[in-house]
Amino acid sequence: MSETSYAVILAGGRGERFWPLSTASKPKQLLELVGGEPLLGQAVNRLEGLIPPGNIFIITNLDLVDACREAAPMVPDDQVIGEPVGRDTAPAVALGAALVQTRDPNAAFCVLTADHVIDDLDSFQNTLRQGLDLAAEHHMLITIGIQPTGPSTGFGYIEAGNPVAERAGISFTHARRFVEKPDFETATSYLAEGNFCWNSGMFIWTVKSLKEAFTQHCPELAEFTDTLTDAATKGDLHDAMAKVYPEVTRISIDYALMEKADNIAMARGN
Repeated sequence: MSETSYAVILAGGRGERFWPLSTASKPKQLLELVGGEPLLGQAVNRLEGLIPPGNIFIITNLDLVDACREAAPMVPDDQVIGEPVGRDTAPAVALGAALVQTRDPNAAFCVLTADHVIDDLDSFQNTLRQGLDLAAEHHMLITIGIQPTGPSTGFGYIEAGNPVAERAGISFTHARRFVEKPDFETATSYLAEGNFCWNSGMFIWTVKSLKEAFTQHCPELAEFTDTLTDAATKGDLHDAMAKVYPEVTRISIDYALMEKADNIAMARGN
């Protein structure tokens, strides 16, 4: 178990994907869709033995904080943070970076989702472990691509480029480009080419690498991260969030950063 690695789990949502089973007050990450416990609880438990609960932050909607604490009681209450307004994934990732930076400015951390179903726990943890080590050793941003099993039009895709590293059976390649959800013919062609993976929405990097990338490609988010870091250090995080969150641009991490940066490696997941 690494005491120097952290995880940020994104657990926002408006309850639209599985409506009427899911609702705004109980979106999919709080449902027991599979596995006999809420998906958020499963997301935390998947990290057992790899990242201690004290190094896990959950970012959710302000009105879901109590429900997320109940779904993931192993995470300290003060590490379940509610955004006052939703601003998509890039500001949430920046908030996560600020939270980790207050603990260790040199740390590597992964950004995970709260609503995945992952059965192969050993492979998943190995992918994260190798990715965290690679990110700590090299100045790169790492994303996890999923080997496609069919021409899905419901996922974004990542085109794999040249090999970067091979570690403990995990292949890392340069991420040549990110593409939005394609039509069926395009998805079929991606499958035939064999060098495209589904975009899982999971990332690994260090605080320093992420902040440098924000500074280069999205300065607003670099300033946002610094503001929240300063506030968290002073114990004024929630007041600062109430002030700056409504003003920050709503943007996904893919648009803000991943489609612009040139130092991205993709871990190929199964």
